[in-house]
Amino acid sequence: MEIANELLRVALLGTERQPLPWPEQAADGLGRLLSALDAGDREGALLGAAGALAVYRRAGRVSATRETVPVPCPRDAQPRCSERAALHLAQMLEDPHKLPVLPEWLQALRAKDKRIPEEKLPPLLELGRRDRELRETLVPALGKRGAWLASLNPDWSYALASSAETGEDALEVWQTADTPDRQRLLRTIRREYPDRARKLVESTWKEDPPEERAAFLAELRTGLSMADEPLLEEALDDRRKEVRQAAIDLLARLPESRLVRRMSERVLPLIAIPDGEPATIEVRLPEASDKAMQRDGVALKPTADHGNLGEKAFWLLQMLRAVPPSHWSHRRELPPERLLDAADRSEWKEVLMRGWAEAAARFRSPGWAEAMLLRADALQDGAARAPLLEALPPAQQQAVLLELMPDAHRTAAEHQGWVALLRACERDWSSTFAEKVVAHSLGILDSRYGFHLEPALSLCSLTVPPSLYPTVAAQLGEGSDDAWGWRSRAVEKFLVLLRFRWDMLQALEE
Repeated sequence: MEIANELLRVALLGTERQPLPWPEQAADGLGRLLSALDAGDREGALLGAAGALAVYRRAGRVSATRETVPVPCPRDAQPRCSERAALHLAQMLEDPHKLPVLPEWLQALRAKDKRIPEEKLPPLLELGRRDRELRETLVPALGKRGAWLASLNPDWSYALASSAETGEDALEVWQTADTPDRQRLLRTIRREYPDRARKLVESTWKEDPPEERAAFLAELRTGLSMADEPLLEEALDDRRKEVRQAAIDLLARLPESRLVRRMSERVLPLIAIPDGEPATIEVRLPEASDKAMQRDGVALKPTADHGNLGEKAFWLLQMLRAVPPSHWSHRRELPPERLLDAADRSEWKEVLMRGWAEAAARFRSPGWAEAMLLRADALQDGAARAPLLEALPPAQQQAVLLELMPDAHRTAAEHQGWVALLRACERDWSSTFAEKVVAHSLGILDSRYGFHLEPALSLCSLTVPPSLYPTVAAQLGEGSDDAWGWRSRAVEKFLVLLRFRWDMLQALEE
């Protein structure tokens, strides 16, 4: 790679401005070959060097770290996928527009109990080296051949780290893996064995640097339970702020945690909901802050994203978001909608609404989350509301999004807000929901807000069930570019990718 980069630099700057790089690099066979080129003919030597390097790469090289022939790879029990399925894989590896479909292909391949073609394992392993997010779906699909190959190349060691599942293997990998691979290992084990994953974190807790401790705590969000509380309570006394904040975020998601109990004891006396109609809310600000409050995450000074809140209002907001919203519903047995109406009439509306919204998302309270999403201003800031949508189960998410779907008379900000919420929706779309989202996106596409709905159509190409392709293609009149005018390219890209996914899954059936 070093020689290739030098050759590229010479080609870009010109042979007159940049000397040829190889006379001093004659230690190996390639270096000796390059040194033998006629340096007097700079242009010819540059072309000759490029050709020699291409042949060298094609021929490969002997590993400098292995002195013995490796043990042969064990055979995979799964049958190889069909040639047509392999062709789809090749297209994804070569076409950046189709590459986002690769995780879906890998998951479908595993569901059919088939294996990746051997010749595609090296490019996939290399892709996984560059793309950390892909590893979660790639590694389980690699099979025995993929793991064998990964064991021969240190650059692909991530595949070995992610495949460790048993206690002793996981501990051994944990001791030697780098931080990203440790995070991935935690994520994998945490789904099935949450206690085992936490014990990995505890095994090196005192030796790990603070940024790693914070990153590892964040992975405990999956499978979070009261069994994690002792470690998290200990982390509240960590010297580094990022570690304390990670622990606070997790403890505040456990309704039975000591931190939530302490926060509730602080904030419940400050907010009253008197009898009478319409419902009202009386707010009293905390009088002072102390060390115990600060240990539980109540920061002293408002941050830039908290507007014009005063210090005491900011303290109250931080307490509110650490208390389950159900506490307020039980005060007078009022539904969330009534309490939100009361907050609307309060002079402390901003504090109450923001605190309750963060608490509803944090504690995954579907009733509160839906009530807040369906308020009139929900689409004004869709990105900020997205955590509320994530607190709902998939079917409820889809129902809320259909109810919020803006028509052509809504503002640009509302269209953008709806698309932001759509991005937060679970990817397992039902056919009915997908059809309505596609119809809506296409209906708005040719309006003045079409620019805002193009991202929605692009998202649909990856989330609409591929089985709908024949129906959607017939409705759109595939191939008639004139039908959509200046938006025809967006429609074409949508159809091309949806058809690719449909054909891709069909091929995996073979």
